[in-house]
Amino acid sequence: MMVVDAHLKPAEVQLFKLLVDNPNMVWSRQAIIDKLWRDDEVPFDRVIDVYIKNLRKKLHLDCIITVKGVGYRYEES
Repeated sequence: MMVVDAHLKPAEVQLFKLLVDNPNMVWSRQAIIDKLWRDDEVPFDRVIDVYIKNLRKKLHLDCIITVKGVGYRYEES
């Protein structure tokens, strides 16, 4: 189990957990939003890009992969 102490926001933690719990699965922005947010609090889809950028920066990891035109995935090493 990976333990992270990088001052992540709750939404960043949820997103990271979603990716890590489903390694190598590609998630579109919309699929991430559908999984993590309720209908009454849906963010703009580009918010996902910001969260991904923040995770990469805060965690110093290159295992969150962008799949161009599709979405994001966590690549196990």
